[in-house]
Amino acid sequence: MGIFSKLFGGTAAGGALFQMYKAQAEQGFANAQCTLGMMYSIGNDVPQDYAEAAYWFRKAAEQDEPFAQYSLGAMYSSGQGVSQDTAQSLMWIRKAADQAVADAQFFLGNAYLNGLTGAQDYVQAMKWYLIAKACGSTLADHNLQRLESLLTSAQIAEAQRLARESLLNPEMRNALLRPTC
Repeated sequence: MGIFSKLFGGTAAGGALFQMYKAQAEQGFANAQCTLGMMYSIGNDVPQDYAEAAYWFRKAAEQDEPFAQYSLGAMYSSGQGVSQDTAQSLMWIRKAADQAVADAQFFLGNAYLNGLTGAQDYVQAMKWYLIAKACGSTLADHNLQRLESLLTSAQIAEAQRLARESLLNPEMRNALLRPTC
């Protein structure tokens, strides 16, 4: 019995809970689409199927559901259920990061730190780690300490300024209050 069954009293793929989410997802409800994506991704209450997870995450992501955007971006990064595509990965993850998904912000920090965006950019990496930390990431501290030893005080100040600007952006502030699936 999967986590959804335990929490909501459903059973496997034919169960009432799954059928309810599927019906809502087919009607276009982004939260239900995201939940189906999660169910297929982790194989809870349905057989694990990354392609089906990507399908439902995309449906929700296209409606600006931030957790679905992050999940779809992560799938493009790893090549699970979709062809591996760094550009698609970064596009979806950036959309989620802009909507205050701390894991997406941390991912972007790593992308800039490791040059996945083109060239390494330690200032942008620090910016995204600072934003991730402000949005609740507990993983950002280690990388922030590492970057502090690599950057000048002027570069650190620039990263802090960029992070502040992002966090003061009304869209980011509103996103911090928005629930996800």
